[in-house]
Amino acid sequence: MAQVIVTATRTAQTADQSLASVTVIDRDEIERSQARSTVELLRAKAGIHISTSGGIGKTDSVFIRGTNSDHVLVLIDGVRAASATLGTFNWGNLRPDQIERIEVVRGPRASLYGSDAVGGVIQIFTRRNEGPTARIGYGGDDTREIEAGIGGGKRWRYSLQAGALDTDGIRTLDQASEKHGYDNLHAALGLDGELMPGLAMRFNLTHAHGTNELDPATGDIDYRNQAASLKLEHMTTAVWSQSLTLGYALDETDSASPTSPAVIQTKRRSASWQNDLTVFNGLFTAGIDYWVDEASKDRNGVIDENIYNSAGFVQHQFSALASDWTLGLRYDHHSEFGNETTGNIAWGHDLPTGTRVIASYGTAFKAPTVNGLFWPRSVDSFFGTTYIIQGNPDLQPEESQTAEFGLRHTFGKVRTEANLFHTDLKNLIEWSTVQTGTSTFTSSPANVRDATIRGLELIAAADWAGWNFGAGYTYLDATNDSNDEQLDRRPEHSLDLTAQRDFGRHGIGIEALARSERNDQNATTRLAGYGLVNLTYRYRPAPRWQVEARVENLFDKDYVLASSFAGDWNTLDRTLFVSVRYNGE
Repeated sequence: MAQVIVTATRTAQTADQSLASVTVIDRDEIERSQARSTVELLRAKAGIHISTSGGIGKTDSVFIRGTNSDHVLVLIDGVRAASATLGTFNWGNLRPDQIERIEVVRGPRASLYGSDAVGGVIQIFTRRNEGPTARIGYGGDDTREIEAGIGGGKRWRYSLQAGALDTDGIRTLDQASEKHGYDNLHAALGLDGELMPGLAMRFNLTHAHGTNELDPATGDIDYRNQAASLKLEHMTTAVWSQSLTLGYALDETDSASPTSPAVIQTKRRSASWQNDLTVFNGLFTAGIDYWVDEASKDRNGVIDENIYNSAGFVQHQFSALASDWTLGLRYDHHSEFGNETTGNIAWGHDLPTGTRVIASYGTAFKAPTVNGLFWPRSVDSFFGTTYIIQGNPDLQPEESQTAEFGLRHTFGKVRTEANLFHTDLKNLIEWSTVQTGTSTFTSSPANVRDATIRGLELIAAADWAGWNFGAGYTYLDATNDSNDEQLDRRPEHSLDLTAQRDFGRHGIGIEALARSERNDQNATTRLAGYGLVNLTYRYRPAPRWQVEARVENLFDKDYVLASSFAGDWNTLDRTLFVSVRYNGE
């Protein structure tokens, strides 16, 4: 059955119909992978690179097609979920048990979503249980996890899920003397049904809170994350449907740092009205988006700011000249820097050989973060030298232009895809320090850098002799235009191989990853290439029960994904995690 996606166009279509390069990770794949984190679900997909700073729950960064980690728009059930202060999403706090499906769209989508959708969009749909479920597990680093859920209903469907994770963790830095743990309590609620004929409602809520242990100089962090959405869908006429989505997202951290303790909180409230009309030989979409970010910081410098963004967008998907077309245009008004217009055009054509040819061009932008705009001014003096740190309210958005060309073909049970892409990034924001007086230095962000990204993705999937195979190769040339150095933490070559098979009641899965050398710390450090093999096994003693085992880093490779001035961030050694799952759906 063809997978249906909604993220690429904000309307339902099959992955084969899409004029974008897309990947869908469904609930079956999530359970088969036995992934211990959300980034583990993403890391073996073409065009995606991951960097982590420590073990479970520590800082994870996701890069799509070589763009920055804050150039990925993350949606949870249609709600923008990244922190407005940092500009990135906290991947560690969202557990795989909370997820029903992930849709990954590679390439710009600012013409539909506005800021952040430069490298791509990752939309996470929360889990919808159809009956009772439960899982309990234990593994390396004294990691303990439990989750349970229930769902059902006919006219009105409901789903409840809750879980807990606790781990002693690993030594986050190579020279650290003790482990740094992490705990997570999470829950999810879903409710959907028909309010009246033609009017449907869907409500989703996710919540997570816990403590992330860090080194004594940094201090532990208590965190809280929430995302909620209420969507009303109305079939107004036979050719006109409309939807209204109200959203709320919370990102809160309470740092016990001995030098700079702070409570930092972001609240985002959003509304989106979308209209889809079957006209003009296709589907025409028009809508309005609005959101307001409320950001606050106390104890050590104060931030108390509200940022508003309003936008209108149109899109037309149609067939003409024996081809499929998508045209999109969006106008955003941002309360701090003004206006931004983005657009997208995509074309697809089916050749007589069965090959589908796709080409597209799109523009995108990334709005400055609250921290970049409003970081409170601080002044410190050491040995006669004064250091000033402050935000820059004159920051302008980062901008991009991307062109892409792709081919897709199916040979029986073998599906292949090849994508070439080129992205120009302008006005990239960096924190830099300049001398502003005889003995005074000022650090603040500025639009100081451009970059060029060229790449190739080769993707294949096949079903053969009872096995399900997947392969992906990514070539990436992502360089800083000012010095021609490869951008940090972006490998030039990436290879991912997966294989899965069931043998009666048994099943195995193999995942192999290889990455070439990468730069780090502004190209002053070189990280070695590495290869990993991960193994999963599952056994079904009864129809509703399953025993699972996952070995991460099977050959106990020593590798580094990120470095800092304090040393290399550690990664997991060979680690075994075993769990028992009940699925009464």
